[in-house]
Amino acid sequence: GVRNGIIAADPRVLPLGTRVALAGAQSGSFVVADTGGKIKGKKIDIWMSSCSEARRFGRRNVTISVLN
Repeated sequence: GVRNGIIAADPRVLPLGTRVALAGAQSGSFVVADTGGKIKGKKIDIWMSSCSEARRFGRRNVTISVLN
């Protein structure tokens, strides 16, 4: 299920199960566990615990490193 440390990504760019590290405001280790219907190309969707938290974060450019 959805929880902290989960991101959605385009499976053609980052396949399900890929572990990534994000640098920047939302740094840490994440796993691609969803494809998200509107996530296309070099975009990701970071799971957050509330809508207000997601709105505060907004849209940002982040640097991703593939770990596996």
